[in-house]
Amino acid sequence: MMVPVWLVEYDSIPYAEGLALQRRLVAARKRGALNDVLLLLEHPPVFTLGRNAHESNILAAPEFLQQL
Repeated sequence: MMVPVWLVEYDSIPYAEGLALQRRLVAARKRGALNDVLLLLEHPPVFTLGRNAHESNILAAPEFLQQL
């Protein structure tokens, strides 16, 4: 049995915007308002820290990070 999947493609978008889009799609899917979705996008590089992480866990110099 084949299940329809919606393909959504974006160019590069900010991380927060992509995350907000994903959350809206999840909520709509849970309500049954849309089919399964394959979301393809790219966002600029980000640093992801765990819940217990601290800024001191980033070993790169602030000057280097500003260049990214």
